Amino acid sequence: ELDLIGPDPKAQGPAMREGRPHNAEVIENIIIKRPGSLGMMVRLGTDGLGASHGTYRFAFNTFVVQAPKSATNTTIFKLQGDIAALDCVANLCWRADGGKLIATDYNPKFPTPSVQISGARNYLTPNSKGVPESWKDTRFLDRNPFVDPGQDRYWLIRPLDTGRTDKPKYSTPN
Repeated sequence: ELDLIGPDPKAQGPAMREGRPHNAEVIENIIIKRPGSLGMMVRLGTDGLGASHGTYRFAFNTFVVQAPKSATNTTIFKLQGDIAALDCVANLCWRADGGKLIATDYNPKFPTPSVQISGARNYLTPNSKGVPESWKDTRFLDRNPFVDPGQDRYWLIRPLDTGRTDKPKYSTPN
């Protein structure tokens, strides 16, 4: 699980508590959810202590849910609390057993009132749900895209078309 959340107000200095945005770019990673682990892969925003108010950009990442003992429904991005924006470009989200993937989900305990979500050319397993309407050109894979996933070798059989055709509606911080 990857947590990109705001600071703990009790543990951080006053400068961190001023509500400054905490932004993140996650680019070209492989994130694997092992059998037996439950819940989400990436948590954004807050854990209940401090909100990030951040802009998150995920590009060219591979998210793999190994099977068969992973959670019945696995969420890729769990949005919680005050988040400015989420942009997802050319990410591959694959569930080995064909079970349900939830692209994005919200925690009702921590409302996300005005988050802007954008993205393009993300690849998902066929029965994924929670795919934002604002993701353009989402593609659903009909077969395993990897050479040898059984041995944790997540090399693509063929390159994916990841050319971005649109620009985010907000500026991504440097």
